[in-house]
Amino acid sequence: MKEGRKMNGGKRRIGWGILVWMVAMLSTASTPYAQDDVDDRGSFALILENDFIASTDKAYTNGLFFTWSKPWIREEGGTGQEKDVVFRLTDRLSLTPAVNRERRKAFSIGQALYTPDDIKTEVPDPDDFPYAGILTGKINVQYQNDRRADGMGLLLGLIGPSSQGEWVQKRNHDLIGVSDAKGWEYQLKD
Repeated sequence: MKEGRKMNGGKRRIGWGILVWMVAMLSTASTPYAQDDVDDRGSFALILENDFIASTDKAYTNGLFFTWSKPWIREEGGTGQEKDVVFRLTDRLSLTPAVNRERRKAFSIGQALYTPDDIKTEVPDPDDFPYAGILTGKINVQYQNDRRADGMGLLLGLIGPSSQGEWVQKRNHDLIGVSDAKGWEYQLKD
């Protein structure tokens, strides 16, 4: 493990590990597949990714994403009178045949962080991965029948200081007892 990257005691690492395990268990509690007995409220997923498990910070270093998927609904069958503007735009683009097709929408927000290989250097190597935070919002439309599934989405977001990547990484490093990255002032610009 590199100097300055060591954890502040095993208790903190164990506590963080338990928290990650609990979040993983809670986020997998609902099934992602359409079934007859699935309730009609939809499902929620929380995805937390962090490379502290490998004791490293380089390239993709952290991600936190929240997704709410509406329940699957069976299409009404070719009336041509679709009221939902999103489905009206995407129904004809789906590769899943409309016969017995189900569809749903999912909404996500999230943030991803990227850092160079050496986060202790105050001026990062220009040939290395840059510091970057990406804050996104996404809408997905998914289609399925008993033979095929497909989907499409629209992703909008912010890259640079407005994404608050530096702030988030500093808080994460405080939480897990790791030294701060030194080169965030060189992150990709807005």
